[in-house]
Amino acid sequence: GIPLQAPFRPVVEIVAPAGPVVAGQPVRFEAVDHQVRSPLTYHWNFDGSGATQSTSRTPEFVFPIDQTVTVSLKAVDADGNHSLVEHHTAAGTAAARAASRIASA
Repeated sequence: GIPLQAPFRPVVEIVAPAGPVVAGQPVRFEAVDHQVRSPLTYHWNFDGSGATQSTSRTPEFVFPIDQTVTVSLKAVDADGNHSLVEHHTAAGTAAARAASRIASA
Protein backbone atom coordinates (compact mmCIF):
# COMPACT_ATOMS: atom_id res chain seq x y z
CA GLY A 1 0.00 0.00 0.00
CA ILE A 2 0.85 3.64 -0.20
CA PRO A 3 2.04 5.13 3.10
CA LEU A 4 -0.08 8.00 4.33
CA GLN A 5 1.57 11.28 5.24
CA ALA A 6 0.24 13.80 7.69
CA PRO A 7 -0.62 17.14 6.09
CA PHE A 8 2.09 19.79 6.23
CA ARG A 9 1.68 22.36 8.99
CA PRO A 10 3.90 25.40 9.38
CA VAL A 11 6.01 25.40 12.54
CA VAL A 12 6.08 28.72 14.39
CA GLU A 13 7.02 29.85 17.87
CA ILE A 14 5.81 32.72 20.04
CA VAL A 15 8.61 34.81 21.54
CA ALA A 16 7.63 37.00 24.49
CA PRO A 17 9.45 38.74 27.34
CA ALA A 18 10.90 36.36 29.92
CA GLY A 19 10.65 38.88 32.76
CA PRO A 20 7.62 40.36 34.51
CA VAL A 21 4.74 41.57 32.39
CA VAL A 22 3.29 44.74 33.90
CA ALA A 23 -0.44 45.33 33.58
CA GLY A 24 -1.08 48.60 31.72
CA GLN A 25 2.24 48.51 29.84
CA PRO A 26 2.69 47.36 26.22
CA VAL A 27 4.12 43.86 25.76
CA ARG A 28 5.78 42.96 22.45
CA PHE A 29 5.31 39.49 21.00
CA GLU A 30 6.95 37.99 17.94
CA ALA A 31 6.11 35.08 15.66
CA VAL A 32 9.25 33.20 14.66
CA ASP A 33 8.90 30.95 11.63
CA HIS A 34 10.81 27.67 11.84
CA GLN A 35 9.41 25.49 9.08
CA VAL A 36 7.28 27.14 6.40
CA ARG A 37 6.67 26.67 2.69
CA SER A 38 5.13 30.03 1.82
CA PRO A 39 4.50 33.40 3.48
CA LEU A 40 2.29 33.19 6.54
CA THR A 41 -0.59 35.26 7.79
CA TYR A 42 -0.84 35.65 11.55
CA HIS A 43 -3.95 35.73 13.72
CA TRP A 44 -3.20 36.70 17.34
CA ASN A 45 -5.59 36.53 20.30
CA PHE A 46 -4.55 38.02 23.63
CA ASP A 47 -7.63 37.71 25.87
CA GLY A 48 -8.99 34.21 25.29
CA SER A 49 -11.99 35.44 23.29
CA GLY A 50 -10.85 33.68 20.11
CA ALA A 51 -11.16 36.90 18.09
CA THR A 52 -8.22 38.01 15.94
CA GLN A 53 -6.79 41.06 17.71
CA SER A 54 -3.70 41.52 15.53
CA THR A 55 -2.36 40.26 12.22
CA SER A 56 1.16 41.62 12.70
CA ARG A 57 4.20 39.35 12.97
CA THR A 58 5.37 41.49 15.92
CA PRO A 59 2.31 42.82 17.74
CA GLU A 60 2.15 44.75 20.99
CA PHE A 61 -0.64 44.30 23.50
CA VAL A 62 -1.52 45.98 26.80
CA PHE A 63 -2.96 43.65 29.42
CA PRO A 64 -5.39 45.84 31.40
CA ILE A 65 -5.34 43.92 34.69
CA ASP A 66 -3.23 41.42 36.64
CA GLN A 67 -4.21 38.03 35.32
CA THR A 68 -2.84 34.90 33.71
CA VAL A 69 -3.87 34.63 30.08
CA THR A 70 -3.30 32.31 27.17
CA VAL A 71 -2.00 34.17 24.14
CA SER A 72 -2.69 32.24 20.96
CA LEU A 73 -1.30 32.54 17.46
CA LYS A 74 -2.78 30.86 14.41
CA ALA A 75 -0.31 30.88 11.51
CA VAL A 76 -1.73 30.12 8.05
CA ASP A 77 0.25 29.62 4.84
CA ALA A 78 -0.84 30.34 1.25
CA ASP A 79 -2.21 26.80 0.87
CA GLY A 80 -4.40 27.10 3.96
CA ASN A 81 -2.17 24.87 6.12
CA HIS A 82 -2.15 26.15 9.69
CA SER A 83 -0.82 25.63 13.19
CA LEU A 84 -2.01 26.95 16.51
CA VAL A 85 0.55 27.98 19.13
CA GLU A 86 -0.31 28.94 22.70
CA HIS A 87 1.77 30.88 25.22
CA HIS A 88 0.76 31.30 28.87
CA THR A 89 1.54 34.76 30.24
CA ALA A 90 1.06 36.18 33.72
CA ALA A 91 0.37 39.91 33.73
CA GLY A 92 1.11 41.66 37.00
CA THR A 93 3.79 41.11 39.58
CA ALA A 94 4.49 37.49 38.65
CA ALA A 95 7.12 36.72 36.06
CA ALA A 96 5.83 35.76 32.63
CA ARG A 97 5.39 32.03 32.39
CA ALA A 98 5.85 30.51 29.01
CA ALA A 99 4.92 26.98 28.15
CA SER A 100 4.73 27.22 24.41
CA ARG A 101 3.24 24.25 22.74
CA ILE A 102 2.29 23.56 19.23
CA ALA A 103 -1.11 22.01 18.73
CA SER A 104 -2.56 21.20 15.38
CA ALA A 105 -5.83 22.97 14.86
